[in-house]
Amino acid sequence: GSSGQARSEPMAALAHGTYVDSSGNLRPSPGSSGGRRDTEMRLQNSHFRSLADMSPRSQPGQAGQQGFIDQLRASFAFTWRSALGVLLAIQLVLYVASCWLVRPRALTQPTSAALWKIGSSCHFQERCASAAGGKFLFELRRPFTAIFLHGSLSHILFNVIFQVLCGPQATQKLGNAGFLCLFLVTGAFGNLFSAAVAVSDCGVGASTACYGIVGAFLAHLWLAWGHMDPAWRKWSRNMLLLNGVVMVIWELIGWSKLDHFGHLGGLLSGFPLAVILSPGDSSLYSRRRRQACSALLILGILACCVKVFLWGSGDKSIETLQVLCEQSWHRYSAD
Repeated sequence: GSSGQARSEPMAALAHGTYVDSSGNLRPSPGSSGGRRDTEMRLQNSHFRSLADMSPRSQPGQAGQQGFIDQLRASFAFTWRSALGVLLAIQLVLYVASCWLVRPRALTQPTSAALWKIGSSCHFQERCASAAGGKFLFELRRPFTAIFLHGSLSHILFNVIFQVLCGPQATQKLGNAGFLCLFLVTGAFGNLFSAAVAVSDCGVGASTACYGIVGAFLAHLWLAWGHMDPAWRKWSRNMLLLNGVVMVIWELIGWSKLDHFGHLGGLLSGFPLAVILSPGDSSLYSRRRRQACSALLILGILACCVKVFLWGSGDKSIETLQVLCEQSWHRYSAD
């Protein structure tokens, strides 16, 4: 009974001309009967088959358990030459540099002054790029460099753990180039969104990009929802609820310390960007849907840029801003 019900929805998906491949991506099904049989076999190996098929008990003895462990280990695997490995290495190197190489130095936790010199998110310095130009165009790095900086050991530890656990799965779906784009764009957009809404003084951390990965997973889940069997759909709904509650509790616990608007910006940008970057070529990744997501993302970026770089100076004149920018530039040479 349950086996027939579990396979009814994947077959319905085939009737609509799509299937979920072994990487969790939606693909058009072949037109011939032979192609249909091949497609059905690939559905048996897809991420969105029934939970009963995923269980180690579906294979006898220790062989089934070992197969499940190998599959789990493979899903978390990455190499240091991959996009994820390079991004993690940059974060670790910059953490050491912010502690020991940039003045004022510290032993285990970088100072805010050192983070500012390297490139923490700073609304005023970003405004200097448009108000003063010239050498202040260097300040345009901040929405990106802030992604790779962290304020404490626990800060970088939590972000690295999240990336190690979730990054390989996102890379599998988007590829190295797609994951790199997702990480950088959502991380920078989160910083811009935070500066546009909350005017953060010194924002650092890869959390904006991590929330972008969450947004990408939500987008993929939304697109694949109608192609999951009932067991997977129920499991996914429970996991969404559990993770949503955990995230809300986390934000409440760190209410006075976390950049909530930065997290929200990363989440909101990750959803449309995942639709744009997804390699799937079925009707669910239609050209119209990609165009709508592209327009939405571009409008969001433009709105944040206008607020940060043009309207973010309050009642100060351009001349006043230029003087203040010159004064702030001396912080680079301060000990």
